Amino acid sequence: MKVQVLLGLFIHISTTILALQLGGKSSLANPPSDRPATNQSQSTLLPKQLTHLIFNSNAVPKGKKAPGRRASGGRRPNSENPACPQLLDKGLTALVSERKERISGNKEVQSVLGLSASEPLTLWFYVPYTEPLQAKLTLVNDQGNHSYLINLPKQAGIVGLALPPQVTQSLKVDQQYRWGLSIICHPMSPSLNPNVSGWLQRVELPALSSSESVSEKLLYYANRGIWHDALTLLANQRMAKPNDAIINQYWGDLLDAEQLGNLSGEAIVQQYFLNEELKPVTQ
Repeated sequence: MKVQVLLGLFIHISTTILALQLGGKSSLANPPSDRPATNQSQSTLLPKQLTHLIFNSNAVPKGKKAPGRRASGGRRPNSENPACPQLLDKGLTALVSERKERISGNKEVQSVLGLSASEPLTLWFYVPYTEPLQAKLTLVNDQGNHSYLINLPKQAGIVGLALPPQVTQSLKVDQQYRWGLSIICHPMSPSLNPNVSGWLQRVELPALSSSESVSEKLLYYANRGIWHDALTLLANQRMAKPNDAIINQYWGDLLDAEQLGNLSGEAIVQQYFLNEELKPVTQ
């Protein structure tokens, strides 16, 4: 009887130590007991025994003044464009980190800031509209304002906007750059257009080896709080394997980390590679 008790205690302690090791050295941990079990489909993305992705949001620099708007609110226009209904379950939303920052005294602002260390840098958005509309993306860097027009798909869902390589390369390490996206619902009254805005910051990390697996890259970015790169890596995997249960699990975990879990079930409908400014892009 004593032997059985000691054996059970040894197994419990060993399991606890292993869980602590995984939690301290990796961005993946076992799922909480109240989380539904994931269908263990064949996936080369990550080891099957590690089914919970943890994004290290504490690695994002604190005290940065990066006021923005992650979800569109806006004013209701006097004459509503039928293509852009105001009453939506989910509005235009940027898939990016957001947190409250204290700027002076007790005054707080919503800080919208995401980190990136690789190219191309892709910004992701949930667009709720199903009519043929255009969007305008603006990025402000040392070379001035860069503006791009995008012909949106006739389907609600998530879209990715990859910045041109020359623009990404012009971004200096540890500097913040402002971006904004608006949906052109009211061409004559731009202030009424649904819009979101935020900041991005390039960081310098040791180059990853070309032999690194997708799982190793994902862990590398997630551990260091590199939001844009982790999100793009998973988005590309999800586009390639939209029904893979394991990939969808990690996608949901990543969005949950930034309170974007309500968008985890939305399809990724298009990724755009931006090139010429103010020339409509369709793919």
